[in-house]
Amino acid sequence: MDEFAVEMIARAADGTVSPFHVFVGEPEPGSDGQCADCLVWCTLLNKPTHVRGESLRQAYSLGFDLVRRLVEYSDLTLEHPTGCPFTLPSPPHEFQE
Repeated sequence: MDEFAVEMIARAADGTVSPFHVFVGEPEPGSDGQCADCLVWCTLLNKPTHVRGESLRQAYSLGFDLVRRLVEYSDLTLEHPTGCPFTLPSPPHEFQE
């Protein structure tokens, strides 16, 4: 569960393209000692946000899910700079470490 940071291209429904950045940090134990936190940011967010899960793996996976949902809701298509489709990783939702 390494830090994930990438720059790609976002294509809007009208065909316009713009740079798109994604950051999903390495998950860390939460301050309460019971949950895990993962720092997430993408171009669609005004500021980084923490995603919480019951385990490190779940927090990491939920971070990618958040970005994926934001992209889908915004009706964007992600592409590599070469124009090939880009798919965000899908780490498994696991409740055990």
